[in-house]
Amino acid sequence: MHGLFDVIWAPGTIKMSIHERECELAHIDRMVSYLEARGADLKGQHGTVFTPRYWRARVEALSNPTGTPDRVLKLASQLLERLRKLDEAIVNSRL
Repeated sequence: MHGLFDVIWAPGTIKMSIHERECELAHIDRMVSYLEARGADLKGQHGTVFTPRYWRARVEALSNPTGTPDRVLKLASQLLERLRKLDEAIVNSRL
């Protein structure tokens, strides 16, 4: 079952300029920093924006379009790695 964000942020659905994608990735970077700072506190939070899955879907959608410059792909890759580590930390804190 997919949520609304799965549809909105599905790869290939984002029609933005390079600049708009860079701005969006900068916003996601700030949100990931916020989530990283919250750490284990996130497990009690409810809402899509508190899940790494939501932010991962956005990053993947923004970095997918053909012609995405290397600098955008590099930032997206770095964000995906941070989200992977965050997801892992959240899962491990539940044990």
